[in-house]
Amino acid sequence: MTPPADPREYFKRQCLSAVLVGGTFVTGVTIWALFPLGAPVPLELALAPTPPLATAEPSPATAPAGQWDVVLWQPLVDLPPPPPPPPPLPPPVTLKLFSVIKRGGSYLAALDPGDGTPLQYAKAGDHLLGIEVVEVGPQGVTILNGTHRQRLELTR
Repeated sequence: MTPPADPREYFKRQCLSAVLVGGTFVTGVTIWALFPLGAPVPLELALAPTPPLATAEPSPATAPAGQWDVVLWQPLVDLPPPPPPPPPLPPPVTLKLFSVIKRGGSYLAALDPGDGTPLQYAKAGDHLLGIEVVEVGPQGVTILNGTHRQRLELTR
């Protein structure tokens, strides 16, 4: 079948065919649903009671104590003990780097404790208020407070 010259006419014909096929299908399903095929099953057969199952001996209501206490999984090796907690951090450093002075071939750091005491001068290896001065350079100082290492830098 060749399509007509007018595409609108061809489209109308295709839509009409689709509507007729769909309507026929819906009508057939409706008739089948209203008038099922085959004889109906009597209600007495559909709801017939079933006899109870016969048991040889009654089962106990509860299981004996400890019957289900079983270790289901156990590691092959003992687990290592948990690691010890890290040591507490030392108290915060209140030292402020005031300046770095070059004397001879070494550097001195002028540190301000911040509690109203005058500036304190330290070179590498000195201990000041329980804090070790590790390194003094032209731009800053590295200090060690317990195990906590800190770098104090000069600002511009």
